[in-house]
Amino acid sequence: MKTLDRSLGLFSVIGISVGAMLGSGIFVLPGLAAAKTGHSVWIAYVIAGLCALPAAFSKSELATAMPTSGGTYIYIDRTFGPYAGTIAGMGLWISLLLKSAFALVGFGAYLSVFADIPLKLIAIVALAAIVTLNIMGVKKVGKIQIFVIIIALGSLSVLVLMGAPMVNWPVFQSNDQFTDGFTGLFATAAFVFVSYAGVTKAAAVAEEVYKPEKNLPLGILFSLIMVTIVYALVVLVMAGTIPMGTFIKSDKPVYDLAFHIGGRVLGLAGALLGVITMTSMANAGILASSRFPFAMSRDALVPPQLSHVHSKYGTPIVSVVATGVMMAAAIVLLPVEKLAKLASAFVIMLFVVENFTVIVLRESSVQWYKPAYKSPLYPIMQVLGILSGLGLLVVMGLDALIGLVSIIIPGIFLYIFYGRKRTKRKGEFTKMSARTDLAQAQYGDDHEPSSAEIKPSSVLVSLFGNERSPETIVEMGIALSKNGRVVVQDITEIQDSHMETAALKTDPRQRALARRFAAMAEDKKVDIDFRALASHDSAKTVHVASDEFQADCLLLAWGGRATLGRLFRNPYAWLASHVRCNLGFFKDAGVRYIRKILVFAEPGPHDVLVVATADHLAKLFRAKITFVRFVESDVSEPIFQSQTNYVNELRHLCQSETTVRMIRGKNLYSAITKETVHHDLLVLGAPPDSGIKRLLLTNKEDAITEQAACSVLRLRTPKTKIHAEFKKVEGAEKQASLRDWLIPECVETHIKVKKKEELFSHIAKSFAAHLPGVTAQQVDKALWERENTQNTSVGRGLALPHATIEESGGTKLAVFTTKDPIDYHTATGEKLDVFIVTVGPSSERHKHLELLAGVAQIVLETDLIAELRTCEQSPQAVQIIESNLKATEK
Repeated sequence: MKTLDRSLGLFSVIGISVGAMLGSGIFVLPGLAAAKTGHSVWIAYVIAGLCALPAAFSKSELATAMPTSGGTYIYIDRTFGPYAGTIAGMGLWISLLLKSAFALVGFGAYLSVFADIPLKLIAIVALAAIVTLNIMGVKKVGKIQIFVIIIALGSLSVLVLMGAPMVNWPVFQSNDQFTDGFTGLFATAAFVFVSYAGVTKAAAVAEEVYKPEKNLPLGILFSLIMVTIVYALVVLVMAGTIPMGTFIKSDKPVYDLAFHIGGRVLGLAGALLGVITMTSMANAGILASSRFPFAMSRDALVPPQLSHVHSKYGTPIVSVVATGVMMAAAIVLLPVEKLAKLASAFVIMLFVVENFTVIVLRESSVQWYKPAYKSPLYPIMQVLGILSGLGLLVVMGLDALIGLVSIIIPGIFLYIFYGRKRTKRKGEFTKMSARTDLAQAQYGDDHEPSSAEIKPSSVLVSLFGNERSPETIVEMGIALSKNGRVVVQDITEIQDSHMETAALKTDPRQRALARRFAAMAEDKKVDIDFRALASHDSAKTVHVASDEFQADCLLLAWGGRATLGRLFRNPYAWLASHVRCNLGFFKDAGVRYIRKILVFAEPGPHDVLVVATADHLAKLFRAKITFVRFVESDVSEPIFQSQTNYVNELRHLCQSETTVRMIRGKNLYSAITKETVHHDLLVLGAPPDSGIKRLLLTNKEDAITEQAACSVLRLRTPKTKIHAEFKKVEGAEKQASLRDWLIPECVETHIKVKKKEELFSHIAKSFAAHLPGVTAQQVDKALWERENTQNTSVGRGLALPHATIEESGGTKLAVFTTKDPIDYHTATGEKLDVFIVTVGPSSERHKHLELLAGVAQIVLETDLIAELRTCEQSPQAVQIIESNLKATEK
């Protein structure tokens, strides 16, 4: 694939950006804007420039991370996927195309000063010259842009200096300064905002910029500041010099300003300046707009011919010509001025999306996102940009909505009928959402590792390049391994699949890791299978590998939480909740010798795995285990004793030496953090999967992990293996019969509920009616607390909800079926209709595990679930449960 020539320097970037802004914004709009707000029109330009500033910062950052042709299209496509990318690319192409055509048509008012000339003919001739210039090379375009901008800025500066002494300053202090109050002022700011739309257009040619990491942000930001100052000063002088009655009707305000200052001769010079500058704007527009179909073609979203690069000039000739042809058609056939104004709303919306894009990419922890320049005041700057952009759209009213829809529709049709069949990429935002493609995965042979070369592995360690010490996390993987075999995959994340081979060939880090892990395997006499991979969907790569290697445990480095981590989940957050094996996140604090292990376990799906893992590591490292339990200082003595009993239940699962540390206090985080000072490794469970608290507040697991003074191992067990570690515990008691815990009155069939909330409410009322001292509110709350930790569905249309209630008087069991399957909020969307529910105190965790093991046995070895589904009478259901229990006892 032929690349474009990097020949644009800093001054060329400034020339393109300024050229894309200096046009209708100052040569056409000031008079129309003044009609909306009066003499305060210059303030509206300043406000609009400030609203554009966040997008300039954001786009500067994005451009240095992705310095390729296509600009905004590339950023949105890589972040939100090809569907959004197609809409953005097509919309940007149409918007810039119309605005450039409008610039060529718009200089008609200035041409009319000289003579009565056929406007469209002149516009077509100028367009042909511009297209030819763009084909011959961007360096030539850049040089001409610099020349034109110097003339334009110099001329406007002269007009400001000459006009300043003639300004009627008192009018800016009169009541007429704000003709429609602040509402009119901000409405005018929205109206002139389009004047700054060209500030970031240089990013569209980023692939042709020399040293883009330096020249793009400097050029974009300098251009915006300079043009904002020029706009404000020129419009200020216009408003104070030209009589307001003339000004608000002017379609050639620069000519009128020059005429009022210096008469006919200076007026003609101003008109000539308008013609030259508007042509320059069209030149910058066609340069930027032609890169969108070029970039989309390389991504197979439009025909491949559009990505053809001229062998001599190094320019996308087909894309440039196609853009020129469409502009000519627009000039001849369409009401360009009206359509260009409608397109302005789409440009404002893209500014909003660009600010949001920076937030998504930063919060998703994407490995390949490494901008050389980072926006200051993150994320405040981006949030302000989003809010100000949305505010401008609201002020623009119905026209903005019409403009957005009209520009979006072509992109939708293009993707549906062309692009969708030719691309399978996913955007980073899509990877942060529910991955139904992985939850229901049927993998092909296009993902590493291939099934032909796999061997079952006890532990899979995935590295992403952000580890403090790759050797330390692999050593932990070896310690967790039960069969002495560890697979280590080092993943280089890439934007595009076609970059895979190049990424692997040019990454010296992976070659160094291969050598170091080979030495480690020889020294420790273990089997370390190291694999270097390049992937554009690393979460899927890890998910596939954990399945194909049949790993018991997947181990990743814990990277901390991002700034807005509560609102945005990175791709590995979904992986953490849905991988089919045990999952460990390891925070490396640099501890090399583990002699004291601190265990912080809580009732729930992960506590047995936490205890079993700590016990295994203690035996391996000859370490001592301390169980820590925190209770509020004002908690009642029965509750304190119940918590103590729970910890003692967990101690019985260990063979290593253990002690218990019960802490009363007011601050959980500080209490646990103080204990980590005296230990080498903290082992704890994973945080909840969902819930309002997780969204709005930092969960205790994250806070403890961040503040811990020792290394931390966080563990999660998948819902299908919740009781698996209990079965492995040496000396685990033979499970008692389920009939000892079953409440026959709480066996109900075909209950009529449609939602999960209704189901839990029904279950809560049923238990409350048969458990003295327990309220329905208690049961309902406890069910949701457990559900927010991990969805309790286990497949086959079955779920195992649980409620931890200290006042329950012991562990109890109930069975419910629904008349119709209900949405249980599962990852796969599976609907459920059978629910085996347990209630019990935390102090009977051992009994609860026995009960789960018994449920697993009867479900797997009998037809209980199928028989319950067909049963319509509750007494008959009790008999079905009893008969199946007898079958498992034979």
